[in-house]
Amino acid sequence: MSLEQALQQVNATRDWSFASSGAFAGGEVGASGVIDGGGRRAVAKWEWPADPGAIVRLREASDIVERLRRRGALLPEYLAMEPIGDGVLVLQEFMLGAASDHIPATLIDDLVAHNELQAYLSGSGPGLERVPQGMARGWFGRLLPALVARAAQFGDAAPAEADP
Repeated sequence: MSLEQALQQVNATRDWSFASSGAFAGGEVGASGVIDGGGRRAVAKWEWPADPGAIVRLREASDIVERLRRRGALLPEYLAMEPIGDGVLVLQEFMLGAASDHIPATLIDDLVAHNELQAYLSGSGPGLERVPQGMARGWFGRLLPALVARAAQFGDAAPAEADP
């Protein structure tokens, strides 16, 4: 199934008019820009055929993103997540950023470690969301400036019991 065919199905069920505007270079999954008749831009990501757990993982990712967005995180909104045939099509809000394959793995590891520390420090209160490593890679290109500013608010010190 082509992206255009999948977009036709999603457009028909949601009364949208998205059309492909071209593939993006880089990234972990195939991604293409899409635009609707009103000029709204989005990113289409697709997986064909999708493995049996794909839609569950995508829904979990969408839930995490939505919780983080409610807390002020600058993350792209999930517009649609549709099982289509043997695959899954995801449409997300378009945001400027870098392809995740240009982000050094060590930075992703540092982000995940910092996030785990923040989650630890937050205890049972309204703490920060734990971000799975796979999701962190995709966000990092857009989030680096915001993460640096946010990390500065917390300082570098860890509680003694968290030290190795």
